[in-house]
Amino acid sequence: MTLATTLAARRHVSIQFPILVLVALAACSGGEPLSPTTQKPSGYITKVVLTPQVQTTTVHQVVRFTAFAKSSTGDSVPVQVKWSATGGTVDSTGAFSASQPGTYAVIGTLPDASVPPDTATISVLPAIAGLVLKPDSAALQPGGTVGFGVSARLTDGSLAPLDGALFTATGGTITAAGSYTAGTSAGTYNVIAKTGDGAFADTSVVRISAAAPTAVLQAVEITPSAVTLVTGATQRFTVVGRLTDGKTTSVTAPVFGATGGTVTSAGAYTAGSAAGTYRVIVRTSDGVFADTSTVKITLPPITSIALTPSTVTLAAGATQQFSVVGKRSDGSTAAVTATFTATGGTVTGGGAYTAGQSGGSYRIIAVQSGGTLADTSAVTVTATPTLQSISVSPGSATLNPGATQQFAAKGKLSDGSTVTITDAVWTATGGTISASGSYTAGQTTGSYSVKATTKTGSLSAGASVTIVTPAPPPPPPPTGGGNEPAGFARIAEIGFDAMPTGSLWSCSGPGVLAGCWYQTNSLASTQQDGTAPKSPSGVYQYVWPAGLAVGSSAGILGLWSSPNRDEYSQVYESGWFKIPTPDLELPQTVGGMKLLGFWSVGQAALTGQVGNQIAGWINGGGIQSSFTLDIRQQNQVSRSMTQNVNGSALIQAGRWIRYEILMTINDIGVANGTLKVWINGTQTHNYTDVVWRTSSAPSLFFGRMWDPTWGGNGNVPSKTRTDYLWIDHVYISGVR
Repeated sequence: MTLATTLAARRHVSIQFPILVLVALAACSGGEPLSPTTQKPSGYITKVVLTPQVQTTTVHQVVRFTAFAKSSTGDSVPVQVKWSATGGTVDSTGAFSASQPGTYAVIGTLPDASVPPDTATISVLPAIAGLVLKPDSAALQPGGTVGFGVSARLTDGSLAPLDGALFTATGGTITAAGSYTAGTSAGTYNVIAKTGDGAFADTSVVRISAAAPTAVLQAVEITPSAVTLVTGATQRFTVVGRLTDGKTTSVTAPVFGATGGTVTSAGAYTAGSAAGTYRVIVRTSDGVFADTSTVKITLPPITSIALTPSTVTLAAGATQQFSVVGKRSDGSTAAVTATFTATGGTVTGGGAYTAGQSGGSYRIIAVQSGGTLADTSAVTVTATPTLQSISVSPGSATLNPGATQQFAAKGKLSDGSTVTITDAVWTATGGTISASGSYTAGQTTGSYSVKATTKTGSLSAGASVTIVTPAPPPPPPPTGGGNEPAGFARIAEIGFDAMPTGSLWSCSGPGVLAGCWYQTNSLASTQQDGTAPKSPSGVYQYVWPAGLAVGSSAGILGLWSSPNRDEYSQVYESGWFKIPTPDLELPQTVGGMKLLGFWSVGQAALTGQVGNQIAGWINGGGIQSSFTLDIRQQNQVSRSMTQNVNGSALIQAGRWIRYEILMTINDIGVANGTLKVWINGTQTHNYTDVVWRTSSAPSLFFGRMWDPTWGGNGNVPSKTRTDYLWIDHVYISGVR
């Protein structure tokens, strides 16, 4: 029985099978069931048998299963079993049904566990939802023939062949196989196909003409119908039309489509880069007829493998990772696995080569796994150089008491190269030295030494250290300082023993001293310091506490030129600052610290919007005791102006440092502004091409703010220790 016949025959029928009525064995003592605990008599039950053993049905149809038992004497006896199924449902009478297509097992089990259960197999197919009769229509001359075919449309939307359909026709005759022969009368007639139970039917139209009918297109055919191509290859496809009289004809403006590649309107297909099975499809321009060709795309064959690097020079004991790729016939590459072998060292299965201890020329060979392709790389192994001597740098250092100096040990190898010796053993006099070579000077002046010894003790080298008394601070110059230009008028002069503290803003002073100040004191305050060089003993103190995040300031002190914000074309500033002894902690990954705060310039006139800022930074990272000064422009104009006259680190920890800054505004549109800076009377900066302001932000110099900031920006650790900054006697003058 075919699949389609089964579907048709069982749409509305519950399937039942006859129950076998058998005579019980005389040994069963009047028909009582055998007890599993009693001795088994002759003719006891040996197995269960289900009927039917194999069955096919459709969804929601009921199939009745029955069970009987076989005795040891070969007789059949009726029994009642416990029913179960791997899919669908089965009740206590053996009635099975399922709502989903599939193949399931129906199981019958006796209470006696010594008797094995039996299993029947049932295939559940989708039910018929309708019939499809093809062709939908046909045009014939009297006596002409055409074949009709019938498919079942199933509940899941698919089509299945249908055998045993019943055909009827008007205007001619039709065979049981669907072959229709036109009669002699012209007209329009019907061909009808029904299922055997008459539940479903479909109809096609036949037109019989007295004259010979005009052949019409009934199909298109694509050539070739199947083809295998490598990636990137091309294939020309052609198409012809098949007429109703069996002849072929050209197809006007066929429409091509494709997967896995591209196809032109003329049928030229180009395979893509992905291997697989794809299709080229052609349709008539009206979309009525179509045909498909199967295209199998394969990758080009691998014709060689390449081992990289092709050459390498290694020191004895050094390692090198090698890799291998396959090269296809079209020049593209592909991943391959390979087996590696080597001379002059060892190589892992993954291609990691370790050079031996003997110098020479060697090879790495890769052979494609499971293939015959191979490639070779050349390896030159150099003998391991030996340590010949060591040195300490710097060779000498002059330090203040408590100051630090980082020493390093370098080794010279037999091949002339140098290496850093990280495991040197350090000893020192006159102070202490860490295991990493960081020397801290003691408090006693004099000449001392630092010594580095190799771990084996075979080689050593030294450096000299001189501990000197710190130089006294430079003598305080008269008000205005030695580099203040003549004719400048004083704007403000602050001795920090008289710092305003009453409110956030305070304005006071006649004439040129008129100014508007503000101050925040969260981490800043005035302190007494008898060493202050200009106005003992009041100084301003900033604190950078341990745990302070990068980009944070310790306190803010601000000055505007007057309540009306007068502007100046030239400004001069001098003052003193000091950082702790013996050194200062700077962020490790941010190149500096904003030490002197900033001047404001280049603001949109009196709008309150920030224009440019000119900030003084000390450069470096980590723990340092000496620094250079960097004047940076920020906001509208960005520029870093480093020490271009004297590049030495003139800012020393533990000393009062005198600074002087002189700035001249630029003409709008011209880079002719100037910047000059002096540290302890030594000029460090001389720039004559500075742009302080622009046409959109034309203001002159108008504001000064001290905002010492630990670091700039960045995701770096917070401070690990507390540091300080002290400022003494700031003087500002200018020209409008």
